[in-house]
Amino acid sequence: VDNPDVDRYEVYLETSPFDDATPLTPHTTVRGLQSSSVRIGGLEAGTTYHATVIPVDWVGNANRVASSVSGTPTDVVPPPEVRGLDASTPQEPESEGEVLLKWRATGAEDVAGYNVYLSLTPITTLQNFAPWGFVEVGDASLVIDGLNPGATYHFAVTAIDGSGHEGLSKTTVSAIASTAEPPEPVRGLVAVQAGEESVRLTWPAVNRTGAPVVNYRVYLSQQPITDVGAEGASWTGNVTPTSEPTYLATGLEVGTTYYFTVVTEDDRGRTSNGSPQLASVTLPVPEEEGPSTWDVIGPPLTVVLLGLLVVLALYVVVSRHRKYGRILSRRPRWERNNNGGK
Repeated sequence: VDNPDVDRYEVYLETSPFDDATPLTPHTTVRGLQSSSVRIGGLEAGTTYHATVIPVDWVGNANRVASSVSGTPTDVVPPPEVRGLDASTPQEPESEGEVLLKWRATGAEDVAGYNVYLSLTPITTLQNFAPWGFVEVGDASLVIDGLNPGATYHFAVTAIDGSGHEGLSKTTVSAIASTAEPPEPVRGLVAVQAGEESVRLTWPAVNRTGAPVVNYRVYLSQQPITDVGAEGASWTGNVTPTSEPTYLATGLEVGTTYYFTVVTEDDRGRTSNGSPQLASVTLPVPEEEGPSTWDVIGPPLTVVLLGLLVVLALYVVVSRHRKYGRILSRRPRWERNNNGGK
């Protein structure tokens, strides 16, 4: 208002229309003759507000009967980037052609949901990309189905607020659509003799590209195993999956060649397909121990030593006898005759 008597402007703001600001409290007051605008912050985006401006002179006179005008503020700040994005391949048999997508729910209050993007090629920008689907704000995961089993897909997820602003997507992930395959077979099976009647089996842990392995089944035979169900192949034990699986087969017969194979099994009882990998060990017959060296030369050597001891003893006796005889021969005749010198 171009009036030198104006001291200030009272700004009234309500959520309902009004025609008279007299009973209302000003939202803010703007001083200055040249003031013609004011920015009001802290309003809720999407809510309609009603406002009017009343000029007040130096002594406080004002005509507060005035109709309000309305306006709806909008949110111009996009939601934050979605974090914790992860894509994985479901392992259930009924999940063929599916990918499980997860992310960490954003804490922004104005987020209304999430746009999900997918592509058969790596996603470098979302420009000219149409969302594959939309997820409500209460969810932070999605099972994407209808994909080509075994194909690799790339994914991105962005947050959408109530005003339609879309957040950034700096992270993309990829996963293989599930083929619902049985567990992978064992590779790298090794068998070594662990004792006279035992064999130790070792193999690398099976990677989870198929169904998860819950058990290893060990089979043996005295003939090459082409099928674990064939005649001659017998189950010998189970091994619980670990990072370094191993199995000790005991009670085997020496002099026999054994063939071993290990089959993976999932929680539905399905076993690995394909020709089983074999590992074989021949348990040698232990050689009979012959007589030892002492057994051969001990008895005659003992006889010789005993003979030497006897000869030595006789020699000592004879030597002493001869020495004593010489001593007697040197005594006087009367002493030798023991007649007292008579």
